[in-house]
Amino acid sequence: MYSYRLPQNGSEDGIFEPYFNGFRERHRSIAAASHADDVDFLLYTDIKKFYPSIKIDRAQEVWKKRSELAGLEPGWIELGERIIHDHGLISERAGTQGILTGPAFSHFVANLVMDEIDQKMESEFPGHYWRYVDDVVIAGTKGRTADGRHRLSELLGELELELHTGDKDFRVSASTWLEGENDFSSSDSGLWMELVSNIKKLLLYKPGLKAELHRAFSDNGIRLPLLDYESAVAESSFVERTYDWARRYSWARRRIREISVASLVRQALLARSNYTEALDSHLEHVPASGFGRKRAIPKLRYFAGRLIYLLPDDQLLAMAGKLDEHPELFLISRVSRAIATRDVTEVLNLGTNAVNAAAQVLRTGRYQISCNAERLGEVQSQGAAMLVINGLRLDGIDGHRAPINDFAEWKPGSDLMSSEEPFVQELACLHGAYPDSRHTEMLDTAFDRDEQLAFDVITQLQESSYF
Repeated sequence: MYSYRLPQNGSEDGIFEPYFNGFRERHRSIAAASHADDVDFLLYTDIKKFYPSIKIDRAQEVWKKRSELAGLEPGWIELGERIIHDHGLISERAGTQGILTGPAFSHFVANLVMDEIDQKMESEFPGHYWRYVDDVVIAGTKGRTADGRHRLSELLGELELELHTGDKDFRVSASTWLEGENDFSSSDSGLWMELVSNIKKLLLYKPGLKAELHRAFSDNGIRLPLLDYESAVAESSFVERTYDWARRYSWARRRIREISVASLVRQALLARSNYTEALDSHLEHVPASGFGRKRAIPKLRYFAGRLIYLLPDDQLLAMAGKLDEHPELFLISRVSRAIATRDVTEVLNLGTNAVNAAAQVLRTGRYQISCNAERLGEVQSQGAAMLVINGLRLDGIDGHRAPINDFAEWKPGSDLMSSEEPFVQELACLHGAYPDSRHTEMLDTAFDRDEQLAFDVITQLQESSYF
């Protein structure tokens, strides 16, 4: 299992390891196996409607068993049971019977449900079975991969899960697969990582330049979100460690001096140019199905996701049009269009992840947004709350209201700390008894010096497991 893995104790990565770590590790493992004499083919298959097909009763059973084995305190076990139960209530209203697609707890529970199957498959097909969320690869001879698919189908059937057939189920020769062995080892990712790393270094070591950097980025149509690390760097321990580091290594002082607003703008414009050229090149030849498409889509998603932060409006709108013909890039296309036009009508229908991804970019320019809707339903209203939390407003539109909208607008103020809605009550208590909303201030401020710059378009607009 290579997806949504828990980090090691003491890690500051967050709830899960960075998703690309597992994706890249799986790719390297498949590459190593593909060079072996016993691997002629790789079979790709996919678990159908993965999250919605994991029955609530099954999730409850596995959660209780595994949490008790882990020695969790009863209160935490009951909390997990309550979350899964509430998933069931929401799913029932949507006409399904499984856990929800999207929440972090769903990823964790899904891995628990699949753990026994993963162990059996790895035991029976050692070093030749890989799962990343709902995407499965089995390596071996043609007959051996067929056996593996049959065995996996049997095991999934016991959990009332099933594999896709058709375009999502195909076999590719090892030699063909190895043509893409180096797909994730190019300099493209290094360019982005260096840019992000240097932005954080400037914000950490030269926090007074944040406003100037924001203006320079805006003047060049760049929408990279910037965190305020000023409070974090004021900590004496951080200052002391930085001083010791810079004193010990002369190259460290030189590297920090070399980072400037102008150098970061140049880096961002270079990334824009390179990624635009790469995206257009890959879009010219996207296979309709099979392994070729399987290789192409992650590359398109990689470049398009980053270009959302780097392109000016006209180029972003043009990119959205190019992506429209590829269903796998639907969310990126719609979010791109919403950002370029400032019109959130469509994106409000796509759930809070999509809305928040668009809002994070829109808020960098403090844009006035529009929505061509007379009334908002429940889903759209939740999205509207996310916009308000991000400092964006939809004025003059009536519709469904929920406690989260009151929290977003902060009109009742600290009265929300006694809200009958436990979730909103908890959020209000974390906000504190302030007369005015602190949402945007908190989003703009780093919790500590280790907080990473977050790019919601990249992390939240992954392929859905609804299909």
